[in-house]
Amino acid sequence: MTTTLNMQTFTVPGPRPSPFLGRALSLWQFVNDSVGFSRKLFREYGNLVALDAGGGTRLYSPRPTCCGTVFVCGADLVRQVVTQHDVYYKYPLTGPLYS
Repeated sequence: MTTTLNMQTFTVPGPRPSPFLGRALSLWQFVNDSVGFSRKLFREYGNLVALDAGGGTRLYSPRPTCCGTVFVCGADLVRQVVTQHDVYYKYPLTGPLYS
């Protein structure tokens, strides 16, 4: 699924938002059991996964231009995320749920 958000294209796979609860369902599942929910996402969608398909979540980012929350699993992907600071913005727990 490709969604344009803030002039960026977000194509990372992930669960579709709930028709009734929207992105709140994924947020609740992650906050309730972050390790278990992350494992479920990795099993279903692979080693690079969005909290919600199409983006729209910015769980850890205070930036309004953040197109979505993604998770990675595996040494190669983790290395890319932690070394490419111009591509992947990383913040401490300061997003909407961690003010």
